[in-house]
Amino acid sequence: MSIKRLALPIFAIILVVIYIFSEFNEKEYVEEQLLPEGLKINKISYTDKELNFTATFDNNTKKWVIIEPEEWPANNDEINGLLDSLRSVEIITNLGVVEDNNTYEISDKKYLLLENGMSYKIYIGKRDPSYKMVYVKLNDDKVVKLVNADFTNYLPTTLNQIKDKTIYTFDEDRLKNYKITVDNKTYEVMLKNGEYVIVNKTSEKSVNKDTLAGIATLAANTFVDKGALDNATNVGYIHYTVDNDTEHFEIFKDRDGDYLIPSNGKSVFKIYNFTIENFLKKFEKS
Repeated sequence: MSIKRLALPIFAIILVVIYIFSEFNEKEYVEEQLLPEGLKINKISYTDKELNFTATFDNNTKKWVIIEPEEWPANNDEINGLLDSLRSVEIITNLGVVEDNNTYEISDKKYLLLENGMSYKIYIGKRDPSYKMVYVKLNDDKVVKLVNADFTNYLPTTLNQIKDKTIYTFDEDRLKNYKITVDNKTYEVMLKNGEYVIVNKTSEKSVNKDTLAGIATLAANTFVDKGALDNATNVGYIHYTVDNDTEHFEIFKDRDGDYLIPSNGKSVFKIYNFTIENFLKKFEKS
């Protein structure tokens, strides 16, 4: 048989081998997700030794709300970061079942419960020796799976970590007046003749939009128990009116020089000294 006659069948065989090899590789390296693709969650619960919480998604406000162990607006970035990470969890390999010796340290004392009409319960065990992967078990499946552990970095260690720390926020275009007094420093913003001005004892000056936007939201650094107010000194207040609604917040100073603002709930907002200093500079730079 001539070389020309052999060339065509050899070429065809090569193509078939390439096709089979490529198909094999695609199947071998296909990514398997722990959860269904595009999964939307409207309720999330987490149980651990030190922390138990449940949060639900409010379709009206498009925000997460903590409902257990107390009712409080959630930090949306924290909750969404955890859920986004969970949606990308890949199964590295399937392992054995949970046995009596529980090599994987999986139990009903640490798990995530995701709900959207259906429920997905993720039991979380220990990390592997590389610490980059973690052992999990999904729902009633007895088989343990080794998955990438990135999502565990988003698991909160305290409830305060996922609580929203916004003390107040308002629409600056609807502001009528704003006054803050801290440590004998007083700044007042008023709407006067259709223009916002900063008022002091001797003069008035216009307030730029950046200043208004800067004072329209104030967030705390963390929370403390109400008992912290017992050893704190009242050093001022914030008082403002938006449309016909007036808000008032007392400001206390603790022994460390940080500021405390009582909330409407069980906690007290804590703002570090430098945070208040930076906030007051917004008025000085206007």
